[in-house]
Amino acid sequence: MPAPAFWSTLTTDLWGLSAPESKRLWQALVGSRAPLPSSFRHQCLLVGSVPGWDITHFCRATCSVQTMARVLEALVAEQRLTRGEASQMEEKMLAWIDHAGHWR
Repeated sequence: MPAPAFWSTLTTDLWGLSAPESKRLWQALVGSRAPLPSSFRHQCLLVGSVPGWDITHFCRATCSVQTMARVLEALVAEQRLTRGEASQMEEKMLAWIDHAGHWR
């Protein structure tokens, strides 16, 4: 299942992941059967197909910092990502949050 068109912008431009990490995260989401990662994957696929959607709102509502930390943890628990992969991704994501804990 290919990633939605905005995936690269979201993961590399806004979260600071490398292109291989972006691809790896999507592959983990696609393979996941856990509720939270599966739900997040479906939301990404749906929002990308809606004309006029707002990436800022999507980031704050659907993929908040807290949500993404839980998604990564679920992917580790499901063995879709290693602890090292998830920690590295999380560290890069955390560099993009403000003092209030929201995406910059």
